[in-house]
Amino acid sequence: MAEAFSRSLSLARDREERLAAVLDASDRAIFLLDREGRVLLANPSTRTLFPRFDREVGLASLGLAGLASLVEDARSTRILQRRTFEEKERGQGRSFIAQATP
Repeated sequence: MAEAFSRSLSLARDREERLAAVLDASDRAIFLLDREGRVLLANPSTRTLFPRFDREVGLASLGLAGLASLVEDARSTRILQRRTFEEKERGQGRSFIAQATP
């Protein structure tokens, strides 16, 4: 029993390390929110692409009002939602695609 638990724990750690490596290597902002919009996980590119991003504040720190409605639409319809957003910061604009799963 202890050996099986030890093996399961080792496999879980390996999966976590692989996930961390993928997230850390990505040049895309990837973050996971709970149902209240709090950040559960965010990769380093999130802060690079969204300098105002704050893990404690979550969505509100991004200043993207439409992102919260995207998440709510995914919850209420139980359908994957995808939208393109425009953000302007310091006179420069950029667009990005966000998606939310139910």
